[in-house]
Amino acid sequence: MLPLGTTTILAGPSGSGKSTLLKLLAGIELPDAGKVSFKGQDITFAPASDRPVAWRPQNAKLYGYLDVVDNVAFSLRSRGCDPDFVSGRVAVALKEMGLTSIARSFPSQLSSGARERVLMARLIARQAELYLIDEPLGGFSVDERNLVLEALQRFSSRAGSAVLLASQGLGEMVGEFRVVRISEGRVV
Repeated sequence: MLPLGTTTILAGPSGSGKSTLLKLLAGIELPDAGKVSFKGQDITFAPASDRPVAWRPQNAKLYGYLDVVDNVAFSLRSRGCDPDFVSGRVAVALKEMGLTSIARSFPSQLSSGARERVLMARLIARQAELYLIDEPLGGFSVDERNLVLEALQRFSSRAGSAVLLASQGLGEMVGEFRVVRISEGRVV
């Protein structure tokens, strides 16, 4: 169970099943057995587009021809959201991730950590009840990592959403996070 308003770390070694679990929750893959429930409702066979989930895969990329603002707004615009709604959500996401000063920069002008923060801003700009983030911390310096983790904690608390972040190690984690460990496909 993932309490709303919290950030939970899904920790485990490579190959332990972290990405698979996120894909099951997102509706990208179907389970071999059991079911996927959200707020007491069985969503096992619900299409990914009908789930209250925003998912950031491990290999997410930015669009090189779009600046930071347009990269963050991309998924909202592609869903046909109202332009005023998009502007508001993008502004909040940029502020949360500390990107306001580089909003008109292109990915090629950014550090790897800044590019990762843009990907996180694009994710949280979406409205969802559950945010699934697969191995997002690799490209960050320690300071950027702390900024992002603290921003995710504030965001989940304020938005009343649950954030589930998969990570191989706990050494980079700061703050007060709920930690769930996974090994060989099982939560331990």
